[in-house]
Amino acid sequence: MREPRPSAEMTYLAPGAVHSVSMRLPAADNQSRLDPDDHLVEPETRYEVFQGERVYVSPSRPGHGDLHSRLDGVVGEHVATAYTTSVDLLTRRSDDNDFATDVSVRRDGLDPATGHRYLEELSFEIFFQESREYARARARNVVTYGVRRMFGIFVKERWPGSDAVGMLDYTVAEWSAERDDWRVLAPGEVIEDPALRLPIPVEALTSVVASRRARARALLAGNDPVIQEHDARVRSEERLTATRENIFDVLEHRKIALDVAQRARIEACDDIATLKRWLLRATDVRDAAELLG
Repeated sequence: MREPRPSAEMTYLAPGAVHSVSMRLPAADNQSRLDPDDHLVEPETRYEVFQGERVYVSPSRPGHGDLHSRLDGVVGEHVATAYTTSVDLLTRRSDDNDFATDVSVRRDGLDPATGHRYLEELSFEIFFQESREYARARARNVVTYGVRRMFGIFVKERWPGSDAVGMLDYTVAEWSAERDDWRVLAPGEVIEDPALRLPIPVEALTSVVASRRARARALLAGNDPVIQEHDARVRSEERLTATRENIFDVLEHRKIALDVAQRARIEACDDIATLKRWLLRATDVRDAAELLG
């Protein structure tokens, strides 16, 4: 939750000064020359500047913090090549705004047009019982200064006295500049965007189970060498298992008995060429000793 600090701290200094708010400059096109890392507050502190006011950003409560962790994991696994995900990335957005959204997606590297890092293209913010007007103002600011899409996750604790005290209700929405308001997204919807290599299921942003499934699908689709190696091992073991079972089936059909040691030898064999040889021989040997000999 963001709380204003005492008014005594709200000193007005020139744009770019640290630990301050800034004066509004008359030229609206000043934004096009701003470096997103030229901050009005000291980075790595708990302060931001929002709409000309220096505010203190409080540490999160469990509902917010847990959701923030899931959000970061899901978005991070879905970004497209040449994009990166950031958490709490402090961004100078205008003459009097220097704040971070919870999770954001931007291009890697530097923008050749500005020489600075790229501005975020997607932003996600969790609103934990903040007012709707605050959420609207936040979204307007983010989108006005260049972020293509802004998503909000609205978290509300259920009323005391209900059957589910302590549980949370979630609503996911996307900011609509045309409406000048949030558009609620249904749990069955997906978020598709050029900055994402896979669509993100909306329910994966709030549900523990859905987020794990979405991350697993994204990992499998990413052709990671570790996963490819694991898949190859699984396919190899499946092939070995199927060949062993075929040997046992042929021997059983021909009523050729195996003692414990002989069965164990076949089950322990992990050489596919040897197993194939035994399978072919199983069709005409007289006993198990001849098969394995």
